Amino acid sequence: MTGAIKLMGKNSLKEDWLGDRIDTYYDKEVRAHWRKPKTLISPSMAWSECPREIQIRLLGYQPRFSPQTRRRMDNGTLVHHRWEGVFEDMGIVIMEEKFMAGADIGGTPDNVIARLAEKPIAPENMFLLEIKSINTNGWRKLPWVTAKDGKYRGAAFAPTNMAALTKAQPRHITQWLAYDRLLAENGHDIGQGFIFYECKDNQNYGYFFVVRDDPLFEKLSENSYTALEWNRKGDLLGLPFPRTSNQCKWCDCQNVCFRLASGDERLDEKLASRLKSVARPGTLKR
Repeated sequence: MTGAIKLMGKNSLKEDWLGDRIDTYYDKEVRAHWRKPKTLISPSMAWSECPREIQIRLLGYQPRFSPQTRRRMDNGTLVHHRWEGVFEDMGIVIMEEKFMAGADIGGTPDNVIARLAEKPIAPENMFLLEIKSINTNGWRKLPWVTAKDGKYRGAAFAPTNMAALTKAQPRHITQWLAYDRLLAENGHDIGQGFIFYECKDNQNYGYFFVVRDDPLFEKLSENSYTALEWNRKGDLLGLPFPRTSNQCKWCDCQNVCFRLASGDERLDEKLASRLKSVARPGTLKR
């Protein structure tokens, strides 16, 4: 017994060194920082209630995230890659991810898949994917129509109720519509596809059949085009909401936004330099 007690003492941790190392790692990973400014709208940032938030993000600001949020985002990326691998193994991928630039939008669409293995592939058999992972709370708010054996559908064979899906996930549908427009500008006129979800908590999957809707896209992306227009003019938008508003309360760019509004000289100089670098004449292509 005495020997066992001595062994336990020898192998006891004197400090939580592993947790400290993990915390140090994530403190560096999630810190706020500035990247190179973007000259095109990123589809993942195409929707926001605030055009000034989009503008600040386009100018390169990357806000701080909590370590837990960072890990959730990493898990979402892994889900994304796993499903792309599944579709590749199924032999239905006809266009893999690659960066594309359009007049006002730039980004990397998810896979384009085909219903039939035919050559040439008829346009009605091509579908643009947008793969998302979502927690149970968000999953329950999606407008599912059918569910069986853990497989959920937003509609049978007709287009999804776009208004209902937009109400639940405006960012996701705006992103799909932006990628569809980007593909069309690069010679790939798809116009239909799926927003594909996996539930993070139980791995159920489901998808919504969606189609091109230019009026809806114009409405949802209005703030991002406003932000891009001001960047190209080389000027910064004013505060569109009171500082006490809910939009400001939950905004990831609040710190930078409020400092600019308060006349932070160093930050003003940084933004002025970045605005100068992205300013260019011309009109937006909507």
